[in-house]
Amino acid sequence: MKKLFCFSILLSAILISCSKEEIFPTLKIHTSQPSSRSTFENNTTSWCEGDYLSVLFSDNDADCGTYTFNISGDPKDGVFECDKANLDPSATYYIYALHQASATIAGAEATINIGSPTQTQEALTSSHIAQHDPLYGTAMGVSIDKMSVSLNHLASVLTFKISNGLSVPMKIASVTISTSNHRKLCGTYSLNLKSGELSETSTSESITLNIANAPTLEVGNDMQLWIATAPFFLAQGESLKFTITTSDGVEYIHTQTMGGEVAFAAGKIKSMKQVIELSESKLLPATKTVVYDFTNASNYPADFPLESNWKNENIDKELTYDFADHKLTIKSDVKFYYYSNSAGTTHYLQFIHKDESKKSLIYLPMCQYGKYKITDVAVECNAKSSKYGFAITDKDGNIIGDNKNLLSPSTNTTVTIKDKPTTAKVQYCLMIKPKGSSTTDVKCNIKSITINYVMEND
Repeated sequence: MKKLFCFSILLSAILISCSKEEIFPTLKIHTSQPSSRSTFENNTTSWCEGDYLSVLFSDNDADCGTYTFNISGDPKDGVFECDKANLDPSATYYIYALHQASATIAGAEATINIGSPTQTQEALTSSHIAQHDPLYGTAMGVSIDKMSVSLNHLASVLTFKISNGLSVPMKIASVTISTSNHRKLCGTYSLNLKSGELSETSTSESITLNIANAPTLEVGNDMQLWIATAPFFLAQGESLKFTITTSDGVEYIHTQTMGGEVAFAAGKIKSMKQVIELSESKLLPATKTVVYDFTNASNYPADFPLESNWKNENIDKELTYDFADHKLTIKSDVKFYYYSNSAGTTHYLQFIHKDESKKSLIYLPMCQYGKYKITDVAVECNAKSSKYGFAITDKDGNIIGDNKNLLSPSTNTTVTIKDKPTTAKVQYCLMIKPKGSSTTDVKCNIKSITINYVMEND
């Protein structure tokens, strides 16, 4: 469906007399009444060949079936019809209507996609928004000769402009958006058609918009882009991050910080007032550093385990937390938690080991950084120790590099590991492991982890 943006569509249905060959009467739902439309920011909706509505009918006692209403006649007229609906013309029904080609329906549960982690805009058009924006509406207690339902858009739309502030023309290949606080930007959801309740099935914290047949962006000119998202909000001080990649592989970064709370609501277009100007100052830096500071109590999220509430079922599970500006994922064979002394002046990330066969893995956040690869990892502990050590491993705990020995803070409290991955966009981990079994607890108190990255050459 080639709908540009968001507005409510009033649907009305009329019962048409059937021919002798028809088993059921033909129901028609049409959207061709201009007086019933509410346009959104001067944009319009149009339908195209192949569009259809899925409509669930229900009475007070039970569901009466879900039927497909296909577009008929001239798509511009917005008329849908169905001749398969086995309904009682004298009864009244509850109507639940959904439009999305990729949706699947089982009973009253529909699986829908709101936004998508990967979207493609054709040149300067916005027609791609339609496939990522489900329409849903209900009507209660209506007869089939006088049916009407208002469809509402479930996606939000972000639109923005990018200008060429360089000295040469360029083509934009893609734009990836994410947020500073890891907001969920799109995903697959289960929609209860009767209650309208949405529940997450899978979500993504980033969206990449690819631009097909991108026009050349001349010096000083700009182009407008459109991205469909699930509804979300950003609080004051949070930011929306844009990574822009040109056709020759050069990457630029732009961060838009919110001056107040901003809602990206369903059925609304959020238009960025500030044009993103590509310039030398927005080039991605050649190096990047990520620091996990475990000595700052405010960095720990509320759901991070404490010694007092540790649950053994957390063993050997991938557990992910929002830790300051980064995700922190840990998979551990042993207990770990946020340690704080009784005075509240000392804070660590503490692991408790005894058995040398047990290990703990801290996932290094490299996948999200595109072309960057790790050069080294520095681990600062609270004291010297020869009882445990560190290494960089793959996701399965296999040590990377030729040096298979664990490195320990034996001469100072900081260990810098140079055995590093050589490929970006692959998940690697920092492994913590004892150097022998012990009858008493071997405590590893980590104060910080510093990960240095360098831009990987193609």
